[in-house]
Amino acid sequence: RIKKNQDELFSFDFIEYNMERRLVLYVHDMNRASISKQDIVMFQDEKKQKKTEDIFKKVLKDVTIQYNTAENGTFKACINFQWNQVYTYMIYEDAEYIYVDCWKPRDIYDQIVVIDAGHGGDDTGSYAKWGEWSEKDYNLDIVNKIAGSWQDRSIKLYFTRTKDEKVSLSDRVEFANELEADLFVSIHCNSTDEYAGSGLEALYKSNSYSSLSQNIAENCLNNLEHNTGLTKRGVLDGQNIYIIRKSKMPTVLLEMGFLSDETDLSYLEQEDGRKKMADTVCVSIKQGLEQIK
Repeated sequence: RIKKNQDELFSFDFIEYNMERRLVLYVHDMNRASISKQDIVMFQDEKKQKKTEDIFKKVLKDVTIQYNTAENGTFKACINFQWNQVYTYMIYEDAEYIYVDCWKPRDIYDQIVVIDAGHGGDDTGSYAKWGEWSEKDYNLDIVNKIAGSWQDRSIKLYFTRTKDEKVSLSDRVEFANELEADLFVSIHCNSTDEYAGSGLEALYKSNSYSSLSQNIAENCLNNLEHNTGLTKRGVLDGQNIYIIRKSKMPTVLLEMGFLSDETDLSYLEQEDGRKKMADTVCVSIKQGLEQIK
């Protein structure tokens, strides 16, 4: 909890950086730059209080507070919390304090899905036959459209990246494993110089959760073929893929067409086409989670 000045009325909002295990709390319209680390206290039930205090001493060391001045002379505080695990947050206030409740996602959500936009940053993935975008851009755009289309609040989607940045394979899969996700879906696009490749593919986990992963992969391909008109090439054993091999839940990697094929690329270039793909993946995820239940 963060102590407030009794004579102030202000607003606040926050941003969760889940992959970084970080929370940034913004406090707006402050009359003075008055919040310091001494105003931040962690509390819990008495049985866990001592353990919590030891943890919070380490957390508080990494807390940073920065202030910006607005045009009207008020202050905006940026309070950065760095944690050692992924939390989901409930933030509220009363007359004296702002409260930041930290919960394990498993305690809040019925089911958890991690969506992975393949490649990113200087890892461009496959190059397209034409145009300014490479694979990393198509992957990210489809994933961001999935985020925009998702509406089921009982099922939480987490994302390994939501912007053009490089994320290691180990960070992606460790994130999903830490969350104890029910399903891990990675979005990619294909390409080849060796032969005339085209169509949709899905790779699945085969050494554990094999039947679930394969069933979900097949259902995704069937839905995508039906809704996009692109041809499905079939499902493949993806056990040689790092994130599939290392994940501890049903995992599917979707190849959303060939960037080296004129028909596939023409479809992927269309905003409506990528939106239809994203909506189809959303439906397929829900259907897959029904099997997992």
